[in-house]
Amino acid sequence: MSREAVTEDVAGSYYVNVNYNTGSTGKTVALVVTGAPTFTISPVPKSVAVGTTLTLTCKTGAAYAKVESLVWQLSTSQYTGPVADYKPTRFTAVKREIPEGTLAVFESTLVITSSVESDSGLYWCRGVNFMGVTESNKARVSVTASSLDPTLVPSVTLTSH
Repeated sequence: MSREAVTEDVAGSYYVNVNYNTGSTGKTVALVVTGAPTFTISPVPKSVAVGTTLTLTCKTGAAYAKVESLVWQLSTSQYTGPVADYKPTRFTAVKREIPEGTLAVFESTLVITSSVESDSGLYWCRGVNFMGVTESNKARVSVTASSLDPTLVPSVTLTSH
């Protein structure tokens, strides 16, 4: 049996029977298809107020090939690159592996505390394994001043004479 292009949908168990002049033999074999990471959950666009905590999540599809690196990326008017190099003290990314039988799913959550307007931009995940590099969809995040923020509302004091 041969196949030119193998996709994940043909992965599974197959029974192989080999015929010889003197007889035959058979065996069940597993076809494992690996590839670059795929994303089943990408970060979604969000609008948040200055000073709030922002949480974004991305998740890879189940794969036989382990995700070696799952890195949050950011593009603003001032910076493009890994989130970890941007403002690491307010940004926390946690990656975890979720076993699914013989497969594994990887999820990463990015938490940005005390968000500021300069945190606005595009956010996405970049997954890497030995088969390649894949990026999730990009999500636009807008951090804006809230009209309800008392520090931003002018106060007026009236006195009588």
